Amino acid sequence: MKEMSGADMVVQALVDLGVDTVFGYPGGAVLPIYDALFNHPSIKHVLVRHEQAATHAAEGYARSTGKPGVVLVTSGPGATNAVTGITDALLDSIPMVVLTGQVPTTLIGTDAFQECDTVGITRHCTKHNYLVMDPDRLGAVIHEAFYIATHGRPGPVVIDIPKNVQVATGSYSVPEKIEHQSYRPQVEPDAGAIAQAIDMIAAAERPIFYTGGGVINAGPDASAALRQLVSLTGAPITSTLMGLGAFPSDDPKWLGMLGMHGTYESNMAMNRADLIIAVGARFDDRVTGRLDAFAPEAKKIHIDIDRSSINKIVPVDIAVVGDAGRALDALIAAWADKGHKARDLGEWWRRIDGWRATRCLDFPEKKDAGAEIMPQRAVKALFDATILEGEFVEWVENSHLLKRAFREVAVIGGLIERQHPGKRKTGKQVTFSTDLIFDVLRKYEPDHLLIEAAWADARERLTDVARLGDLLDRAAGTMVHQRLERISPLAIPVLVLIGRENVAASDLDDALLGELADTLAATAMGGA
Repeated sequence: MKEMSGADMVVQALVDLGVDTVFGYPGGAVLPIYDALFNHPSIKHVLVRHEQAATHAAEGYARSTGKPGVVLVTSGPGATNAVTGITDALLDSIPMVVLTGQVPTTLIGTDAFQECDTVGITRHCTKHNYLVMDPDRLGAVIHEAFYIATHGRPGPVVIDIPKNVQVATGSYSVPEKIEHQSYRPQVEPDAGAIAQAIDMIAAAERPIFYTGGGVINAGPDASAALRQLVSLTGAPITSTLMGLGAFPSDDPKWLGMLGMHGTYESNMAMNRADLIIAVGARFDDRVTGRLDAFAPEAKKIHIDIDRSSINKIVPVDIAVVGDAGRALDALIAAWADKGHKARDLGEWWRRIDGWRATRCLDFPEKKDAGAEIMPQRAVKALFDATILEGEFVEWVENSHLLKRAFREVAVIGGLIERQHPGKRKTGKQVTFSTDLIFDVLRKYEPDHLLIEAAWADARERLTDVARLGDLLDRAAGTMVHQRLERISPLAIPVLVLIGRENVAASDLDDALLGELADTLAATAMGGA
């Protein structure tokens, strides 16, 4: 047990918890923590220009690494600006710990300068939140907050810290065991429910796996187990937006993304199935549409670590509460123990192949002089050479995206907010610091194709493709100069926006876009 200031406790707890990156924006109510952070070079601070950007960057970091994103903002407007990203993290089940400053305890409730009821405001958009009034509790609260954020269904936790608590002296120690008095998520699935579920799967004539972000959150082993179970059963599989990346798109059993922006075959298969196996998905409205018409002939098995999500929207026949990875492993073991063999699903697959024959993702190629290029074609060329993320939910589902490795796909699902759509890219750039990260956005105002690159504080908007060469030269020179001057690698050109702006398809072809991606990637590696 060590005596130290509250601010030093915060930073020491972050170090003890293995935090290496904090996204934040300073303010008067958190300056003591920033002073303490300055003395710990092992933690990198990424300065943003708006608190909402910090939360989205932390989301991208968490989505890329599997570790909780950490945010540090001041009181009042700092905390309220972060609410959108906190809400998005809750909806997308992303682990995040947000440290907010607060006015001194003697001023709470007096409408003091930059005071707001942070705990009250964030109560309904967090897994849990704290107002720490005693410096001696600060260390234990931070460790407990990380436990809550990362265990069970991941999500955001807010810790509100008054300024006088940050400067006061208290005792800090690392808890031997973290165990919340009321939050104890069930990880191991019930054996009886697993036995019933595997028998139902083996007997189904038209089964389909419906997977979500819970598989991603359960880790790469869960994704591997999912592939194995799909192979054993021979059933088709679809996914929500947040579940992309858990199953390879080049597997013939993959039907594409589900829902209002999904493929024809995946939606038809869900509607005609006699059994839906939902794994780490929550039957949200983007998938179900009208509940009275959703999968009317299907029995439903729901596997989820969040007990409150089961039977919340769609009644299910078998509920399996537990970690998605452990539940999938248990299903595989039960399949072998009971000696089940894959059922002949030939008739089911013939119906699916008929829906696939519509080729719903195809798009017209317009190569005539003066014709507009299709955005999907530009996105495909970039995907072939880059890690790509985006909020353009109508386009991201295309198959080239889903061939990405585990945790290479980063999408915004819950809110798809418009004001800071590229900020998750910053968190991903921190994770993959030697790579360029492209962010592709749908431009809603002009009906044109637009390629935009941003670096440092400069921004170039291109409507003449012939200037791409100039852009590459300027980008290369800027990046190399910044690397030599030891300027943050986040200032390198990392943004490419694709909308549409009077660019002829004959001018912008796949080879040119591929050259753009290759040149930028080579420049980034050469300057590293």
